[in-house]
Amino acid sequence: MKGGKYIAFEIDQETYAVPVGTVREIVRVPELTRVPLAPPYVEGVANLRGEILPVVSLRKRLGLEEKPLDELSRVVVFEKGGDIVGAIVDRMAEAIVLEEGNIERREGIGAESDFLEGVAKAGDGKKLYLLFNVNRLFEWENQEKQDRKGKMLSFETEEAVGRREAIAENQLVSFKLGSGVYAIDIRDIQEVIRYTQPTEIPNVPFYVRGIIQLRDGILPVVDLRLKMGMEASAIDEFTKVVVVETPQARVGFVVDCIHKVLRVAESEIKSPPELLEQQLGGELKGIVEVDGEMVLLLNSQKLVSEEVTLLGEKAGRSEREGEVVETRGKENQYVVFALGDELFGVPIEQIQEINRLPEVTRVPHTASFIEGVVNLRGEVIPVIDLRKRFGLPPRGYDEFTRIVVADIGGQKTGFIVDAVKEVGKYPEKDIASSPGILGSKASRFVKGLVKLSEQKMILLLDLSAVLAEEEKEELEKVRKNSEAKGGSKEGSQKKLRRAE
Repeated sequence: MKGGKYIAFEIDQETYAVPVGTVREIVRVPELTRVPLAPPYVEGVANLRGEILPVVSLRKRLGLEEKPLDELSRVVVFEKGGDIVGAIVDRMAEAIVLEEGNIERREGIGAESDFLEGVAKAGDGKKLYLLFNVNRLFEWENQEKQDRKGKMLSFETEEAVGRREAIAENQLVSFKLGSGVYAIDIRDIQEVIRYTQPTEIPNVPFYVRGIIQLRDGILPVVDLRLKMGMEASAIDEFTKVVVVETPQARVGFVVDCIHKVLRVAESEIKSPPELLEQQLGGELKGIVEVDGEMVLLLNSQKLVSEEVTLLGEKAGRSEREGEVVETRGKENQYVVFALGDELFGVPIEQIQEINRLPEVTRVPHTASFIEGVVNLRGEVIPVIDLRKRFGLPPRGYDEFTRIVVADIGGQKTGFIVDAVKEVGKYPEKDIASSPGILGSKASRFVKGLVKLSEQKMILLLDLSAVLAEEEKEELEKVRKNSEAKGGSKEGSQKKLRRAE
């Protein structure tokens, strides 16, 4: 160990020092996104000016008693070989110069000795500094350094793709307009966003609410209720804007709320009655019945006139000419849902459907996170409570609770989530791979992170990897046993209901 300039910080009334060259910067504790099943000392990840910063608690890493963060708490950002790790310390101390002759290597100096390289004396020799081994922060279970950027976006297995392509299916996003349920083909949808008040503009059709700025261009916003001959939409926290791509430009349609994401076979979509088709001028593409509910499939390309698309033509043209493509690059579409305060994203192609939580039948003698089975249109589907799987505090089910149905190894599996937030498209340049320090458990299913414009991030999940192999086997036994009983509710099985 050599002498030179060091940065000192305090933890539990002890003063530690690290070579100044290992420290990139020192920041206040930022907003953190918690990562489920990460090692206990990993507090989460932060967006540090566009870089993903995993943050650890040095108190926990050293086996010390936890202490609430306060105004003196800081994050020391260490850098090694292009990787960065942030470490939370109690407070910063000082910048010092340590003479090589005053540095003594120490062996076996207590429980945290793996993290210490030695002890140094400064000044009159009364001040002691524990020399922290920064390299230990960059050692984690899955140390292989591979760039998963680009690969992380391929969540489906070849078998799953083959099964999906073998059946002519349409994936639809359904939504409510008044008491009716409508849907648009997901291939026409760029994203679904929260409603923001548009800027009104003169001399436009009565159903146009105005325009908003959406990242790279102008988005005309259409009140779909007015367009369909209903009363104007009453805006509330459920209101969403479905952004549709047309040959000319993008258009946003205001809907009451997102209802479900569905997969329906091509054969299930029936042609609309001729009279209804004539009245709507080609705006109605078909009709499909799902769970006893009639869903009207709209032709998004014929919902608005050229006059409306011209409002967003500038943005649309620049995209076609590659002006936006160059800056945003390839985009990928995700369903975003919430578990507590954290946001999670799943590739849209991995989702079979999203539904309200139906009645769940409890299956005894199974893992705690296996909530039971549901009967979804005659098909028995095992259900996993993602909160329980990720070790999060329990929460009662309510009107926002949803079941996300995904293809896991060729079988449908339901995942209970707190709420589905949106369907969004994110450019690959805004997606970072999962830091290795998250540990092998979390890195197995957290495939990347979306860096949003604000501090918040979205954890990208591979739902097929949420369960270990032995857990998948247990899930398959639950499925087969329930199918053998015909999805019965006999014996000690109990029904779970949503909290009122």
